[in-house]
Amino acid sequence: MEIDRSIKDPFLDNLQRLKTSTENGHLSKGVREIQDKFWNDLLEMGFPTRKTEDWKYTDLRPITSSEYRWANSTEFMHEDDLKSFCDGSDGVSVVFINGLLSEKYSHLDQLPEGITIHFLDDILTSTDDATSRLRDVIYKNNFDEAKKIKLEDPFYLLNQSVSKNGCVIEVKKNAVIQEMIHLVYVTDENASGCMMNPTNVILAGASCEASVLESYVSFDQSKFFMNPISKVYLEENAKLEYVILQAESYESFHVKNTQIVQKKDSQLMNYTISIGSALLRNSLWIKLDDEGCYSSLDGLYMPTGKQHMDNHTFVEHAKPNCSSNQLYKGILTDAARAVFNGKILVRPGAQKTNAYQLNKNILLSRQSHIDTKPELEIYADDVRCTHGATIGQLNEDEIFYFESRGVSRENAVQMLCHAFANNVLERITHKTIAGIVIHLLEKKFSWMSK
Repeated sequence: MEIDRSIKDPFLDNLQRLKTSTENGHLSKGVREIQDKFWNDLLEMGFPTRKTEDWKYTDLRPITSSEYRWANSTEFMHEDDLKSFCDGSDGVSVVFINGLLSEKYSHLDQLPEGITIHFLDDILTSTDDATSRLRDVIYKNNFDEAKKIKLEDPFYLLNQSVSKNGCVIEVKKNAVIQEMIHLVYVTDENASGCMMNPTNVILAGASCEASVLESYVSFDQSKFFMNPISKVYLEENAKLEYVILQAESYESFHVKNTQIVQKKDSQLMNYTISIGSALLRNSLWIKLDDEGCYSSLDGLYMPTGKQHMDNHTFVEHAKPNCSSNQLYKGILTDAARAVFNGKILVRPGAQKTNAYQLNKNILLSRQSHIDTKPELEIYADDVRCTHGATIGQLNEDEIFYFESRGVSRENAVQMLCHAFANNVLERITHKTIAGIVIHLLEKKFSWMSK
């Protein structure tokens, strides 16, 4: 692929130089053609500004004014920290160091019966018919008919045009997996200045049960850009607990697209926990694509300092007799900013839909700020849909109550923040996953209460 000299956008120019420098001859011809198609769509679209409706509250210039390189090292400088975070004793772990698969730190020797893990690099280089099914789900845009992602999220196109790393986790039909499946993306100093574009796919077979934790963590304060995509498919009667934990460097940028499609009578319990990155954007797309689906979508975001966290959710009720329930909570302090934009779309014919959405926020400082925008778009008449948003501060009477009983103000604030967040955290049913999440949140709670 030759460099297009007509590109005037410095960020796109940098990205194209990276793409043309990539050794992709080992990719199959079909994959190269697909990636080039995504790339051409990206060049045509460009990147949004604050004038773009879906990005009006998030300034992307910190990302687009930086130059990036590809990561090329799986050497890791914080081995003890990583082993403490992910030692493999409580389940399956797939570890990527600075965006690259690390067999050394992964724990794949004894996979539970009913789980198969395929790696993206193997899928994209193979020409076997057996892998064509996996290639299809990697590149399928499940929301293209709504023309949403294609028109408004170039980061999705960027990932699909260059991604070579990631994995497909396949849970077989009727399998009941008790162990945690842990997908870990960890960074250190070697990621400084890098851009990473992993693609992950979770295939939950009919009548299976599984719990997946997808972690993005750093053990230092390097500056990099993480741009992952996750695509999740729940077949008939599947039950999946899916936790996304973002605890990366406070100097980093993180833009994540997650697409989830549910089939008949499937149950999804999704949690998005965000405490890291200087600028973070989560775009979560859910399609309830058959009758009897249930989706529980919970989120907790806790920006401090000058962090900016933007959560967008899009729940599409495409078929009748489905339910969705969203609860997103934010705790903000210092000069932090946050955005919540949640949209529920009820398609024509999706009768007997029950859809609920609530966004609640606590501001711990005068400088912190939240923009919240819940939306309903309904094209059916026999539905129950509600949405709401609240913004407030801690009750001084409650703080005084603690202080009058010998509790310091700092500890009182920390306990009240714990109680506020616990509505989300207590819903995580897998004890190992809940323990990992709560352990990482403790330092954040301590910082916010000062």
